[in-house]
Amino acid sequence: LVGDNVLNNYIFGYTVVDSIKLVLDVPSYDYVKLYGATTQRAAIFTKVYYGRSPLVAVKAMQAGMGGLRPAIVILHGLKKIDQLGLLIAQREGVPLAISKIEDVEELVERLRKID
Repeated sequence: LVGDNVLNNYIFGYTVVDSIKLVLDVPSYDYVKLYGATTQRAAIFTKVYYGRSPLVAVKAMQAGMGGLRPAIVILHGLKKIDQLGLLIAQREGVPLAISKIEDVEELVERLRKID
């Protein structure tokens, strides 16, 4: 959706996060743990309906971490793209994609098979 200019960038890992639990249960200062050892990771948000809250969370992470952000944000379970979420991704320079894999377990299984 956003970030065609980074299609050839390397990604050195991923973090799969339940978007609802992240927004409701995780304090914003713990968002940094999404990155692990590097920001060259994919942040994959599951149970997404519109996609706004994960992008607001990413924007909050950037504010709290001096502009650091994931290499790409992938939205899983998206029903309809939120225009504000899309605008946030564009303005913040966050590459954004959608996973069409329906089952979260299948998504994780496929990710684990990537070399």
